Amino acid sequence: MKVFVNVGKKDRTGPKDLVGALIKEVGLEKAQIGRIDMRESFVLIEVAPSAAETVVRRMTGVTIKGKRVAAKVDQS
Repeated sequence: MKVFVNVGKKDRTGPKDLVGALIKEVGLEKAQIGRIDMRESFVLIEVAPSAAETVVRRMTGVTIKGKRVAAKVDQS
């Protein structure tokens, strides 16, 4: 399942920043994190379907590289 996060390359955010936040802030294990699709102004992160709602709830409000994160389940 994909989760949309409103930080991207323009925010100088990299995959390591996102994986770190998912593990430390959300409490995911590395095995629950899939492909990270970095775009200019956002990121799509594949996570285990059972973890998607938790990721949205716990990532929203976290600060990555000085920007507050808003996360939602991707509908595309």
